[in-house]
Amino acid sequence: MTWSRNWSQDVTALIARVGIGLVWMVHGWPKIQNPNEVAAEFVNMGVYFPTVSAWYASIVEFLVAIALIIGIGLPIAGILLFLDAVGVIYFTVGIGGLLHFEGDSQLVFVLAMGSLIAGFHGGRFAVHRLRVLQPGSRQVTSPV
Repeated sequence: MTWSRNWSQDVTALIARVGIGLVWMVHGWPKIQNPNEVAAEFVNMGVYFPTVSAWYASIVEFLVAIALIIGIGLPIAGILLFLDAVGVIYFTVGIGGLLHFEGDSQLVFVLAMGSLIAGFHGGRFAVHRLRVLQPGSRQVTSPV
């Protein structure tokens, strides 16, 4: 096998997607097990629409993270995870806290940026990039 720049970029993109996605999944697992408890916590934090926000955070942090890992709808997954991280920063340390990197805002900031990069530059080793055989054709083509 020849080691090409494109192949190595795709491998490192896959590794990054898996790493970022696993961190999101670890944070989302407790939420998806009990979104109503998360909603109660969100009420105490002053999160807008706490029930809807808790369900959003639960689904995005767990299920969308899985989509990021396996490569389904990467740009959408990256944006949804980014928006989740923005909400976390806003309701925990605020924009001022982000500028001073208070608390755990560094981790959330890196997850936000990494999610965007992984979403838009996730490499070729992703489900949505699989090559499929078109019906009635013997040639392998890209689905896009």
